Parts: sequence; C-alpha cells; structure tokens
Amino acid sequence: MGNISQYLEFARYTVEQVARRLNCTTEGVYILTRLRLLKPLGHPPANGTKYYAAVYIERLCRDEAWLLGCRMPS
Repeated sequence: MGNISQYLEFARYTVEQVARRLNCTTEGVYILTRLRLLKPLGHPPANGTKYYAAVYIERLCRDEAWLLGCRMPS
C-alpha cells in the first residue's frame, strides 16, 4: 500500500496541469477561476496554491457547451 500523497498526485491538478489540459495559459486558468467557470478544491487563500479535482477538469474537457462558453472573444 502506497503513501496517500502518491494517490493525491493523480487525483488533483495544479494550475499548470489544468492549463495544459485546457490548452491555455496559467493566467487563463486564474481568469476562469475568478469568473467562477473553474472551481478549486476547498477554500484556498487568494495567494495560495490552488488545486483542482482531476475528474472535474476531465469532465469539463468533454463538455462542449462549457468549452464554448469559455471561448475568448476574437
């Protein structure tokens, strides 16, 4: 049986991992979070490290309506 931190590594994404998954910048992730289009785990402080549930991000990546709603204007 492994350490719980090994499992958390796969269960939650950092801002950088979310940005790669959504094909945007880390600033884009912060903007989406500020607009409440993304929800971090728990209640992190404004200047603290934010983590996102991996299953939540993966589900959003398959939601066409959500992706269209997040589209940046051209």
